Amino acid sequence: MSEHLTADELTAWVEIDRGALAHNLGQVRSLVGPEVRLLAVVKANAYGHGAVAASRAFLEAGADFLGVTRVEEALELRDAGITAPILVFGAALPHQAGAVLAHQLSQTVCTLEAARALSAAAQETGRTAAVHLKIDTGMGRLGIRPDEALEFVRALRALPGIRLEGIYTHFATALERERAFMQRQLRAFLRVTAAIEKAGLGRPLLHAANSAALLRAEVAHLDMVRPGTVLYGQYPAPHLPRRLDLRPTWRLKSRVAFVKQVQRGEAIGYGRDYVARAPLTVATIPVGYCDGLTLTSVRTARSARELLRVLRDFGRRGRGGVQIRGKQAPFVGRVAMQMCCVDVTHIPDVQVGDEVILPARFTLTDSRLPRVYR
Repeated sequence: MSEHLTADELTAWVEIDRGALAHNLGQVRSLVGPEVRLLAVVKANAYGHGAVAASRAFLEAGADFLGVTRVEEALELRDAGITAPILVFGAALPHQAGAVLAHQLSQTVCTLEAARALSAAAQETGRTAAVHLKIDTGMGRLGIRPDEALEFVRALRALPGIRLEGIYTHFATALERERAFMQRQLRAFLRVTAAIEKAGLGRPLLHAANSAALLRAEVAHLDMVRPGTVLYGQYPAPHLPRRLDLRPTWRLKSRVAFVKQVQRGEAIGYGRDYVARAPLTVATIPVGYCDGLTLTSVRTARSARELLRVLRDFGRRGRGGVQIRGKQAPFVGRVAMQMCCVDVTHIPDVQVGDEVILPARFTLTDSRLPRVYR
């Protein structure tokens, strides 16, 4: 929050409900049971919620691990005094090995080069590097192939200062309606990990389930689950089973900055795309596309052509809207960089300063907007 403004004085802000974050984690815990470890995914600034504050809420509610994509994200948490286990999902660069060791991070490995860099740093510092081996069973991004895993684990075991803390994979289609490919990925993963255990190379933590998989495939819970989206109050896809009582955690808010009467035939916004067909009462809101507003509707786009259509419709014809005094107010005119207009003709006595709730996606909302926690 700004050092100079109180919450009541802010023009635009994101309101975060810490109690809802804790509640949603508790819902996941009740689903998977006490024996399964729970890694709370706080990558991308905790989906826009603020990584430090969200991490603390999840840990206080009983999370066992935190998960981030980059070493830098993990260091932000360590700098804030968070000492809980943190798994870095991304492949650390060899020159980051020292930071991984110094800050006691659990690091994903999928190349021997990276593992050797961690081993060298471990020997230099007298520490042990905790690593999680990523097996690519079909996601196609990071990881080694299943048929390479056994020899890779043997090589890891031979490196001094390396402790294989976990082995994991990531589902490519867990939120799709068909389950066949997810099931194929899980079978491949379990075959590999069983072979590793049979070869006498131990049984580290096994984990595979993201939010979608933990909802629809109990067999994928294994030793640990990695919820992300559901912790922030959303189901990953509309067709997934509603097994959790999720609470909303996040709202983008602003205030009415200006109210004016628009006459028939007058235009609003860039390009004069919107021309009033009747007299209107219009409110101006000081939030726009640089804050993440215009990209709200892209989640429904399934192709490049449809994406372009959604963006064009949103910008030119004012699809969607905001909430003022408990009622929806549709956009009129193009959404600009830091300003938009809405039709409030049907909402009595709208005033400058009235609170506005705006639609926007967590991760696309400007990280510079103040986060207000309650």
